[in-house]
Order: sequence, then C-alpha cells, then structure tokens
Amino acid sequence: MQVSTDLPYGMKAVADHLARSQSLKMNVSREADRAYRFELRKNVKRWANLETAMFRDFYGRRSKAA
Repeated sequence: MQVSTDLPYGMKAVADHLARSQSLKMNVSREADRAYRFELRKNVKRWANLETAMFRDFYGRRSKAA
C-alpha cells in the first residue's frame, strides 16, 4: 500500500499537529484503496465493520454541519 510519509511521528508530534487543527489524513492511492476494499469484501465481518464506520463518520459529520 502506498501512503504519505509527511505525517507526524510520535505522540507529542501528533498532539501538536492536532492542536493546530490539522487533520491526519493519509494519502492512499486509488488503486491501493480499491484493492483493499476488494480484499475486505471477501471477509464479511471486516467489510461490515468498515461499512458501519464509514456510515457513522458520514452521518456524524452531516449532523455537526447542520
């Protein structure tokens, strides 16, 4: 999987990064993301957990924006 290497390292660095209201998004290539989701679909329980987390995140952000 290809990910960004510009993320903070260590607890203090992460805390400082978040204190400046910066997100901790990882830059994953579309191909790697697609392969990961395809792999997860083979495992029903893991896929259901991912789907639940995505919906929770989406609806949580929508309710905060409203």
